[in-house]
This record gives sequence, structure tokens and C-alpha cells, in this order.
Amino acid sequence: MNPFIRSLIVLLTLGLTSCAGILQKQNVVNSTGFNPHHISPTYVVKFPKDERGINQLIVADLKRRGVHATTGTEQEKPASVKTYITYKDNWMWDITMYMLRLEIKVHDAKTNALLSTAMSERTSAVRKSPAGMIDEVLNMIYRGQHIR
Repeated sequence: MNPFIRSLIVLLTLGLTSCAGILQKQNVVNSTGFNPHHISPTYVVKFPKDERGINQLIVADLKRRGVHATTGTEQEKPASVKTYITYKDNWMWDITMYMLRLEIKVHDAKTNALLSTAMSERTSAVRKSPAGMIDEVLNMIYRGQHIR
């Protein structure tokens, strides 16, 4: 084989494999005594920069788990809720937009104390849909452990 072509193939292979790094990071911390089965009713505070309806997807996932959940702005939070949930989603471009990172926090509605926080970060090679990321992060909160 021509040395130029062989060198070109090697360089292309190295270039492509370095771009396709696989990374998945997860973290969850539940406060002592926190029971995720007792967060109902809860309120999901819409992240102001959210244009993808992630708050609605979180509410749908919580309802599937039997949690009475509503959503809206921070100012609209009802006084009657036991907990409220905040989240932050980060997106990345790799041929298509995908959710790179999702962090969900559960707070006590009366004291604002942080009860639980969980995060999942996935690069393009191991990406999930937004609903899949939400399910993964909420599963970590409910189990109190990382999911691999």
C-alpha cells in the first residue's frame, strides 16, 4: 500500500476515534431521612431558559410514579405543595441536538432545604432521549444510588 494512503488512513482513524469519546457520569445525594415516596404533592419549577418542555416531561414521569405533580414558574408555586423540584438541562450539538446533562433537585417547600440532588451526563455516543434522561435521574433519586 502506498505510504501516503496508509498514513492518511491512520490519521483519519485516530481523528475519528478521538472525537467519539464515550463518557457517562452520574451522581446522586439524598439527605438523611429523605423518602422519595413522600414528595407528593410536588411542583416542578420551570427552568427559565427551557424551551423544550422538560418541566412537562418531568411532571409526566412523576405522575407515572403516582406523584401528584404540577408545573409552572417559581412565582406560581402553590403554598400547598410538600416539595418542589428544580432542574437544569444542558444541550450539545453533534449532528443533532441532544441533552448532554440533566440535574434534578428536590427541595422541602416549607424550609427550602435540599432533600435530594441527582445528575446524569452522557456524551453523544451514549446519549438518551430527554424522557430517558429524566427517567434515569429520577430513578437515581428513588433508589438513592447511581445506575450503570
